[in-house]
Amino acid sequence: MKLSSQSCLPTTHSMIIRLDDVHSLPRGSYITRLHKMLRGSSASIFRPHPHARLTQHLNILKNSKFSTFSTVMSSARPILVVAGIGNGSGTGASTARLFSKAGYRVALVARNPEHLKKLADEINQSGGEAVAFPIASYSYSDVIKNLQEIKQHSWPGNEKSEIRAAVWNASFGAFKTFLDVTEEDLKRVTETSIDAPFAFSREVILAFQENSIDEKGRRGTLIFTGATASIRGNVFTSAFASGKFALRALSQSLAKEFGKQNIHVAHAIIDGGILTDLAASRRAEGEARDSYINNEDIRLSPNSIAESYLYLTNQDRSSWTWELDLRPAHEKW
Repeated sequence: MKLSSQSCLPTTHSMIIRLDDVHSLPRGSYITRLHKMLRGSSASIFRPHPHARLTQHLNILKNSKFSTFSTVMSSARPILVVAGIGNGSGTGASTARLFSKAGYRVALVARNPEHLKKLADEINQSGGEAVAFPIASYSYSDVIKNLQEIKQHSWPGNEKSEIRAAVWNASFGAFKTFLDVTEEDLKRVTETSIDAPFAFSREVILAFQENSIDEKGRRGTLIFTGATASIRGNVFTSAFASGKFALRALSQSLAKEFGKQNIHVAHAIIDGGILTDLAASRRAEGEARDSYINNEDIRLSPNSIAESYLYLTNQDRSSWTWELDLRPAHEKW
C-alpha cells in the first residue's frame, strides 16, 4: 500500500491514499496506519477496488469518528474487451453480461452493429456500462484500429479505466470435406484464427503492460475460446481445425512469454455443442429441439462457460490455468 500526501489548498492538508497493493497487507496494519494518518487530515481514496473486502474496510473508515474521510472516483471500473458476440445468445454475450454484473465495464466487438447495439443497450439498461465497437472486418489492420478506439474511449467519470480482461471469441466455422474447402474459406479461417487474434492480443497485451499488478498478482487476463477441433481433427474439420490448432498454439506461446510479466493467458476447449439460437434452430422441431434446449446433460450453457471465464480471470498468480476443457456431462469423448 502506497501512501502519499500533497497540499491542494494553502490552509488544508489533503492526503491521497493509493490502493494498488492494499490486499497484500493484513487488515490491522493498514487500517491502523490509515487511522493515524487521517487525524486532522482531509483524505480521499484514489482508485478504490470493487471487491467486497476492500469495500468493507473503506466503510469502517468512513463510518469511524474521522468524519473528514471521503471517497472519490468510485465509479471507475476495470474493462473487459470481448470480441465475437454473434446474435447475443452465445458465449461472448453471456461473458459480457456476467462480467458487467461483476463490476466490469464492457467493450463489445463484432461485425454486426445491430447485434452489438442490442446487447450494449441490454447491459446498460440493467445498470452496467457497455459500449459497442463495430468492426468492418477481422483483418489485422481493422482489429488494431478497433482496439485503439477502445483504448481512447472516454468512459464516464474522471479516472482512466484500465483494460483488465479480454476474450477472443470470434470464429469461422468451415465444416466441409477437404475437397470442398475453398480459398475463401481458408482466408476467413486464417483471418479469424491467426491474423485477428494476433492483432487483438498485441493491443491487449500492450494495454496490460501499462497496468499495475493487482492484489492477485495480475496485470490482466486474456482468454481464447477454443473447440474440440483445437486438439483433434475430423472428416469435416480440415479447415476449422487448422485454425483452432493455430489459435491454441498462439495462446500457449503468449502464456509462456508474458506470464513472467504477470499477464495471464488462458485457452478454453469447448468440447461439445453450445446452446445458442442458431444451434437450437438446426435441430428438428419437436422432441430433438426441445431436448437440446432443456437437457443440460447433452450441451453446454453459454452462461456456464462465462462463469468459467470469470473463474479464470479471478485466479491468483500462484495457481494459473493455461488450458481447461469444458463439456456437458453426457458428451462422448
